[in-house]
Amino acid sequence: MSEIRTILHHKKRKTRATLSRDALVFLFCVALSTIFWLLFTLSKTKVEELSIPVVYSNYPVNYIITDSLHQEIKVRIKDSGFSILFYQLSNNQKNIQIDLKKCFTETKTKTLCLSQVKLQKSVLQTIRPSMQILHIYPSRITVKYEKLYEKELPIVLKGNIDLSQQHILKDPIKIQPSIVKVYGAKSSLDNLKVLYTKAFNLTNISKTTQVTTRLQPIKNIRFSVNEIKVFIPVELYTEKTLTIPIVGKNFPEHIQLKTFPSTVNVKFNVGLSKFNAINTNDIHAFINYNNLLNAKEGKQTVEITTSSYSIKNLNHSPKMVEYILEGK
Repeated sequence: MSEIRTILHHKKRKTRATLSRDALVFLFCVALSTIFWLLFTLSKTKVEELSIPVVYSNYPVNYIITDSLHQEIKVRIKDSGFSILFYQLSNNQKNIQIDLKKCFTETKTKTLCLSQVKLQKSVLQTIRPSMQILHIYPSRITVKYEKLYEKELPIVLKGNIDLSQQHILKDPIKIQPSIVKVYGAKSSLDNLKVLYTKAFNLTNISKTTQVTTRLQPIKNIRFSVNEIKVFIPVELYTEKTLTIPIVGKNFPEHIQLKTFPSTVNVKFNVGLSKFNAINTNDIHAFINYNNLLNAKEGKQTVEITTSSYSIKNLNHSPKMVEYILEGK
């Protein structure tokens, strides 16, 4: 009985091995025939439609595009299946590049047209040399535009600049450019007086610094530049004291002013580079005759002015002085 079972088991194993070999042979034949069919099919000439993206560059700042631009071009081509497959699988497919600035010209119809010849030339640069173009849609690219009005506007910094202790601005802050051309509808430009930079914050500045900031965007307005350079000259300061004579201001020719004392002491902060350059000619102490017309006391406030940007935190003593008026 055990011998019969051994014989049957051996026959089953032999049958399975035969079936496995037959299955492998069958699958190999199917795969081989599929490969031959695929090669035969790809070797034939095919007609295919390709979609090629369009990339626009260099938009003219003084024009606005008033319609939607074509983002892709449909191209019907004829070529072998192999060539089309390789093109579709390749990673170096090119875009159609259109430089609006180079081909932009004003016309009476206010349209820009990329001709059929130029468009076909651009398409040929993106596809395989063996491909034959049957049809391009659209056959040419037409762009409608409007010319914008322009206006020059000054730049205003919108930011906080905090200097370190014992430091001062050596000179006024410089902005480059300080005036920018803007483009837009006339009604929009009429309401614009200045342009603002984006808000920024600089703290603890202890040396001359240059930063770059951008202009605050304005809807439907274009700028000739978008980035603004800000130059902040910084230096250490010290305190200086000068004695300034008190003079009269707006006095009639026949009236003479005398004050007691005749001078005031002024204290102020000044940068080290300007310390020796600042003198009594840069600061003026005076009594305004117009303030004396209704004055009831024998004292009057001394006013102090300076035309120098280098002088900061100007203070003087005494604040008030006695005075008399004499005829000439």
